[in-house]
Amino acid sequence: MIDQAQLECLPVSEKLRLVTSLWDQIALSNQPICVPDSVLDDAERRVDELIGDPSAGLTEQDMWQRTDEIR
Repeated sequence: MIDQAQLECLPVSEKLRLVTSLWDQIALSNQPICVPDSVLDDAERRVDELIGDPSAGLTEQDMWQRTDEIR
């Protein structure tokens, strides 16, 4: 098992590889995923905000443009 100190020492590229691998394993799993009520409440609040003011959101094109600008 990898401990916290070992994870902290990994380069970002390796951390991303591990995260991607974990997400892929979770997606293939049949185990239920428990989402805390606080996360569901926040998601509902964000949806309500976006419905109330659609201009508060980004288009997919804007999102990718901002992502590219960060690189």
